[in-house]
Amino acid sequence: MKTSTVVAAMCLLIMLPQRSKAQWVQTNGPYGGSALSFAVSGTNLIAAAGDGGVYRSTNSGSSWTAINNGLQGKGYIVSVGSIDTNIFAGTYFGGVFGSTNNGANWIQNVNGLSESEGLTSFGVDGSNLFAGSRYDGIFLSTDNGVSWRETTNGTLRNTVSSFLVSDTNVYAGTDGGVYLTTNHGTSWAKVFSAPGAFVTSLARCGKDLFAGHLGYGVFRSTDNGVSWGEANAGLTDTVVMALAVIDSNLFAGTYSSGVFRSTNNGATWIHVNSGMGNVNINAIAVMGTNLFAGTGGKGIFLSTDYGATWTKINTGFIGTAINCFLTGGTSIYVGGGGGGFGAFVTTDDGSYWTEIDNGLTNNQVKALATDGSRLFAGTAGGGVFVSTNSGSEWTPVNNGLPDTVVNALLLDGPTLFAGTGTHGVFLSTDNGAHWTTASNGLTNASVYALAQSGGTLLVGNSAGIFLTTNGGTNWTPSDMPALAIHALAANSTKVFASDAGGGVFVSTDGGAHWGGLARLAQVSVSSILATDAYVFMAAMLEGIGYGFYSSTDNGTNWYQPNDGLSTLNLVSIAVRGTNVFLGTLGSGVWRRPLLDLGIIASVDHSSQDIPVRFVVEQNYPNPFNPSTTIRYGLPRRAQVSLSVFNTLGQRVVQLVNGDIDAGYHEIRFDGNNLASGVYFYRMTAGSYAETRKLLLLK
Repeated sequence: MKTSTVVAAMCLLIMLPQRSKAQWVQTNGPYGGSALSFAVSGTNLIAAAGDGGVYRSTNSGSSWTAINNGLQGKGYIVSVGSIDTNIFAGTYFGGVFGSTNNGANWIQNVNGLSESEGLTSFGVDGSNLFAGSRYDGIFLSTDNGVSWRETTNGTLRNTVSSFLVSDTNVYAGTDGGVYLTTNHGTSWAKVFSAPGAFVTSLARCGKDLFAGHLGYGVFRSTDNGVSWGEANAGLTDTVVMALAVIDSNLFAGTYSSGVFRSTNNGATWIHVNSGMGNVNINAIAVMGTNLFAGTGGKGIFLSTDYGATWTKINTGFIGTAINCFLTGGTSIYVGGGGGGFGAFVTTDDGSYWTEIDNGLTNNQVKALATDGSRLFAGTAGGGVFVSTNSGSEWTPVNNGLPDTVVNALLLDGPTLFAGTGTHGVFLSTDNGAHWTTASNGLTNASVYALAQSGGTLLVGNSAGIFLTTNGGTNWTPSDMPALAIHALAANSTKVFASDAGGGVFVSTDGGAHWGGLARLAQVSVSSILATDAYVFMAAMLEGIGYGFYSSTDNGTNWYQPNDGLSTLNLVSIAVRGTNVFLGTLGSGVWRRPLLDLGIIASVDHSSQDIPVRFVVEQNYPNPFNPSTTIRYGLPRRAQVSLSVFNTLGQRVVQLVNGDIDAGYHEIRFDGNNLASGVYFYRMTAGSYAETRKLLLLK
């Protein structure tokens, strides 16, 4: 199947009034993703999920429930905290929110704060609630978060990542070292200037203080912070993101190696990752003897034996970022972004998702493609992987591929193209076993997007758009200015593109010449999907969001049917059957029927009988007004194209263009926008091709 998966830049188009009262529905996953922060409030464990909002577990992580009423669209949740029965959520771009009923409802509390304040951590000292910010130091509330005041008088302009309360001392870990207050925040003094400065986490084990550092491991103080020394023996990953203590056990969560444990106050460390692997740890929480680890892509893990073994506990927790989609038959595949969760597949439109990352040693999947029997995955650091069993197992195929950052994949017949981060385009004619460079004529080697328009292949890179009509032997520049093009998509008459500066462009001659559709600052188009019936765009700006755009007149007019979405930070788009799917920055996959968006074609996969040969049947009814159904059968899975043409041979709509499973399939064609007369529909599948006539009478 010819696919192009891209993540791109910013733009906003003219909106028409919304035409539907239906809503988007979040699918049941994929579970997992990023857990950025924890808070314990009584028997409740609270987790911050970034763009996914806030989740609560009342049963030690066995299941999770989203608690986002009042938080939707209010910012990227990076921290959570609690004091008494109140819980708090710190955001990028939205200040702080508070809840007095365990998250059933949230109220924004920005009295004394800038609404755009990024709050990265919380600490509790008696009735004092401290909030650490990204740029503006430390804030204090003495009335359960109703009002706030800045406590450092402008002297501390650091990112505050953690707090530790020890007796009457409150320590703050920042990107400028460790600060201490002994008078409830009236004044702060620096007590540790760490190498490279960035202290991510703080803990006390026995009488000793510990500071986790972003690059230099763990530091220990035996004199309440007066002096510090390294405590890294056995700690093979010195990018420490989190610290926690149970009894005399000290735990360190690291950026790329999971969790380490010390039973002797940091004198030596051992790796404790059984059941977890070398994942990115964002946060660690303790409830009794239960230890919880929040990761950067794999969700949440639980250990009940001091870290010796871990169990994944993601049921209901949806913090997943969706980089890309691939559809084929009844299957929808997704590739993970953010911290990276690898890949998942669903065969029931998202009711249930299955993780498929065995052998996928790099979990940042940027692009997916299939030739019908093989799946290909392009990753951000692991190159290209192939699976011959629908993703159950993956094998790297990088012989001749010097760049392991693969942003885009495209199949043109037997040739697989890979767009890389710094080395241009490569191609393989043997399913990825060997790669050769195909960058002749490209003036920039940073490739973000690949697309196909008829017999022309297009590249979007940091110097604009380039074209080839000879399979990549050489490339010629289009008249697109030297802009960084991050998204490309084509239908039968137009090619659409977006750049990193906020523009959306259109070409009507296969990509040689371009004109601008619109440009608005601070709107980023992440992905474009184009057919003759519709053009969709997903847009985002982290923490703010811009949502979904739809056009049913080939890009002339656009509207934003975003009702029901809890986030407007959208990364990717796919269509399968009668539904459109959106991949978000950290809230999993959302679904909506195409008919809600005014799309006229629908597919019925009700028959599972397998025909003995390819066939496309006469439409029924015929003549018709205004809609009719076309039934076709496939003896095996195949790449299918089904289009309707007028008597001049001009294609008026493409009804099917993709990899379809064996069996009988039906698709409804609505001619409401067409004139009465004779039309033809033509189906191709492999070497099979057949054309039939249909008559529209109004």
